[in-house]
Amino acid sequence: MKPFILKLTVLSILLSASAAKAAITCSLSVSNINQTYNPASSVHNDSTGSITLNCTRGLADATSTSYWIGIGQGESAPQRRLTRQGGNQTLNYRIFRNSGFNQTWNDTGGGATGTLSFSSPTTTSASTSIPYYFRITRLQIGKPAGIYDDTATVTMRFTQSGSTQATAILTPVATILGSCSFSTAPGPIVLNYASFSSSPVTSSTNFSVNCSSGTPYTLALNATSGTLLGLPYTVGLNTSSATGNGSPQNYTVSGSIPANQSGNCSSASCSATQSYTITLTY
Repeated sequence: MKPFILKLTVLSILLSASAAKAAITCSLSVSNINQTYNPASSVHNDSTGSITLNCTRGLADATSTSYWIGIGQGESAPQRRLTRQGGNQTLNYRIFRNSGFNQTWNDTGGGATGTLSFSSPTTTSASTSIPYYFRITRLQIGKPAGIYDDTATVTMRFTQSGSTQATAILTPVATILGSCSFSTAPGPIVLNYASFSSSPVTSSTNFSVNCSSGTPYTLALNATSGTLLGLPYTVGLNTSSATGNGSPQNYTVSGSIPANQSGNCSSASCSATQSYTITLTY
């Protein structure tokens, strides 16, 4: 009998598996700027904020990661502008990467780079704070009082050309307060009067007021008449109310003594003075 040989081939399949590598994940948070701005100031309005980067990793991941952070140009790109709430007036501003205010921060070539390191092989979270330097440029004359703001997106990538890993919203705010001041004080009003003058004697002096644009204000004297050396006189302003435009506005105080007054003077000449107060209310 012919032998029958049965060959049995056993196929062994070796499966190997390894733990999946967890990706490093990150998030951003931003401290916002909230400043008071004086359009007439001769110095820039500078302040500092910060961007915080938080990252987590799996134990199989690298113990450090590079990062690139950019800041968008805001709602008025490409020019950064804060816009007045309820209006269309704007304030120009800039954001820098350094305290010398000469390295512009944007979302293209001018981003911030660095390396975030986890403190040990068993540490799974790390964070760092990156300062940004904010400037509202000086002498933006004529801007009305109000609240100005903008919205810009902060973006984090592992490399500049990589995909976006995290975002946050930067919302800078500036407030222009309604303000007024005397930019030029009034001088004296000199009324040289001769007894029984055939015509009224008048004189005046000028002063100026500077109020923020759009700010209404009033002007008032503490009195409008008086008597000196027996001579009755009147004083008055050429306006009682106005609205500021961010630049000095000129006004006049006038005085007058009516004609045909004798006065009281026992010598060749006499003099007397009286002070008055102009009140500026806004």
